[in-house]
Order: sequence, then C-alpha cells, then structure tokens
Amino acid sequence: LIEDPNQKNWVSGADGQVGATFYWEGVAVKSKGAQKITALVENEHVTMQCDITAPFVARPTFEYSITEQNGEIVVTQNFSTDLGVPGNVFGMLFGLKKQMAATNELGLQMLKKSIEQPTGITQH
Repeated sequence: LIEDPNQKNWVSGADGQVGATFYWEGVAVKSKGAQKITALVENEHVTMQCDITAPFVARPTFEYSITEQNGEIVVTQNFSTDLGVPGNVFGMLFGLKKQMAATNELGLQMLKKSIEQPTGITQH
C-alpha cells in the first residue's frame, strides 16, 4: 500500500483468523498475490504464507512471534522464501530478496508505530 496506494485489495474468510486470505493487485506497481494466515495463537504467534505471482513468482513465509520483555512488547519476524529456478537466479541478480526484506522492515516499523499509538491501528 505504501508503494501503490491505489492497489485493489480484498480479504476472503474471517479476517484475522486462520484461513483468512488478503489478496492484492497493483495499479501503479504491477504486482499481484495473496497472503494467507496459516497458523495463529492470539497475542503470541502468527504464520502467513504468501503467494506472489507478479512482478516475480515467490512463496515467502512470514512468522511473527509476540512476547513481552521488561514491560515492552517485542515482535520478532522470521521470513523465508523459495524463489525456485530460475527465480532464485533472478532474485540474486535483481536483489529481490533484499527488496522484500526492506519492505518487511518497513512493515515492522509501521506495526511498531501502530502499537504505540493510543488510538490503535491506523490504515495506510
């Protein structure tokens, strides 16, 4: 949404529950894909499987663990992807994994900001 605020997106299933799937289709940035919640323990852990079909093909998995340490909320993200062949070659050549990691870092910063705001999560 940051890169393409006019993208089309929708959710199928019960939002915030296992099986819910967020779909997107880019307008300015020609991207397309879906992200499905595959595991969830409320306020502790969530796993999401992503299926990117454009501008490249990838199936990254995102895992978020939420803990409390010294009175602060700590969110840890693990991110892995398999670009397959020849996607792994293009991924290295064009820095796709690095770009995805940078986007994930931005997402974590936005999550931190929304958690720290007393009014809760805001949409961008």
